[in-house]
Amino acid sequence: LKALEVEHKNLTAMHVVPDMHSRKAMMLGLADAVIAMPGGFGTLDELFEALTLVQTNKVTQFPVILVGTEFWGGLVQWIRGRLVDAGMIDPADADLISVVDTPAQVVAILQAARQARAGH
Repeated sequence: LKALEVEHKNLTAMHVVPDMHSRKAMMLGLADAVIAMPGGFGTLDELFEALTLVQTNKVTQFPVILVGTEFWGGLVQWIRGRLVDAGMIDPADADLISVVDTPAQVVAILQAARQARAGH
């Protein structure tokens, strides 16, 4: 994907992968959380892949955080109002998503998840 995207020159490490599937698998394998800023189809693809892998216990549960309640509110409302109400997903699955507006809220969720993993 290097040819399709901007290569950042100031990273401490870069992993070049052959395709999007490999990219998502590597990112989720290395992740402690998924934090999504407003984005397009690629963001949605990565978001729903992460949710599906957490939901099915294919990856260790970790926070899935959407930053921007105004941007993400309609999607979350649709998930709860359409998918949960129709019985397509369990209400607990909708609770895998946290929606916040500030970096401090993101940090608080990450700290709580770290403490939970450590057994505190």
